Amino acid sequence: MQQTNSFTRPAPFDDGGDGRTTIIRFAKLVGDSGEFPCVLREVGEDRLRVRLFGPVPMRVSPMTLAFGDGETVTVMLIWQRGTEAGFRLCEQADRQRLLCPQGPYEKRAIRVAVSVVSQVQALSGTQDVTIRNLSHEGACIECAAHFAIDQRLKLAIPELGDVVATVRWRKDREYGLAFVETFHFEAMARAVRVMQQQAGGDAGEIYARDA
Repeated sequence: MQQTNSFTRPAPFDDGGDGRTTIIRFAKLVGDSGEFPCVLREVGEDRLRVRLFGPVPMRVSPMTLAFGDGETVTVMLIWQRGTEAGFRLCEQADRQRLLCPQGPYEKRAIRVAVSVVSQVQALSGTQDVTIRNLSHEGACIECAAHFAIDQRLKLAIPELGDVVATVRWRKDREYGLAFVETFHFEAMARAVRVMQQQAGGDAGEIYARDA
């Protein structure tokens, strides 16, 4: 099922009159500990609230909130409770660019970097691969075997199962795959979380406190 990359609901989050706006916009957090898919849920004057799919480790260094259209903003984690977290903007940002896709890649899906050993099934047999990134529309894999452009493969993805995909591009040992049937962003995010746990990248029990 095809899913759009974001939409905005321009209404105040509460009656406080502080200019906060609720939104549903898919994104990812990028930091020293890896990449974490998330959903931007609220934009304030200098703070953001996001929905998470797993704990994000507390770090002194800022993180980057990146969107599919190419826009990025630097943020600092200030609190985390369950599946939600609050961030402070580390720089002055164009509020409209946070609310609506305006970058050069408006329709590009969020690609989350991973590194997980898996397998693909082709007519020639089963091949070992490494999944390098994942989105709800496709994946990038690394494999020593040769695949043709437009060739159909079946990629084993944790949490998602065996997924039928088509080879769209190749460069050396890397292949870009487009899924025949796309997933919801949330399903992709849960799969990334499972991959991170399998790779030992669990964020643990280190949380930021309210600030």
